[in-house]
Amino acid sequence: MEKDKPFLLLMNDGKTRPMDSRALDFLNRFEAKTTVVDAKDFGLANYVSKEVIDYFNPILISGVLRVYAEQLAIARKHPLTKRRYMWKLEY
Repeated sequence: MEKDKPFLLLMNDGKTRPMDSRALDFLNRFEAKTTVVDAKDFGLANYVSKEVIDYFNPILISGVLRVYAEQLAIARKHPLTKRRYMWKLEY
């Protein structure tokens, strides 16, 4: 693993959390530059039962990623409106 490559880890607060935790442990073992977006940090479990939380995690994380992208664009002085491909072409 290359230490200078950044990783963005999206952690679920449902059934896949153990797998997400394993991925985080792996990244930490190699001292990777990791940014973690953890659904648990946003308190979703306080409002949604654990039986259905897996359906709501992607909605929450999608909103967080949008704000993250906007803030990254500001920090790098590269507005989202100036993207060549992002949100302009179908994949």
